[in-house]
Amino acid sequence: MPVVLRFGNREDIDTIAKHEEILDPHGVVWWGWFKKSHERFPGCELRKLAEQPSIQVGLVNRDERDYYAARCDRIVITHGEDTAIRCPDIAHTPKYYYTQMLFSQRGSGSQAWSG
Repeated sequence: MPVVLRFGNREDIDTIAKHEEILDPHGVVWWGWFKKSHERFPGCELRKLAEQPSIQVGLVNRDERDYYAARCDRIVITHGEDTAIRCPDIAHTPKYYYTQMLFSQRGSGSQAWSG
């Protein structure tokens, strides 16, 4: 199943550059997905993808219309549409996820993480 993920830069943050800052020296980086209130939560589809050992994904920047290809080796998913989960590995996640309060102090945030 082909997978294409849409993303956008947050204000003055270059999303790809921030992820590459971690990916280049460590070989791994986590990407969090935040479901907008009007979006359907694709739980069934994400669970099927999570069963695969590795998948190729396309990344599309909706703001800049840039396209990227990546390999995803792991997907962590919330159990419910309105439930957020903690980042699986803070050391391999861009800091802006935390410094811009994308997560509460309790560690909630994204509905899905891929690494």
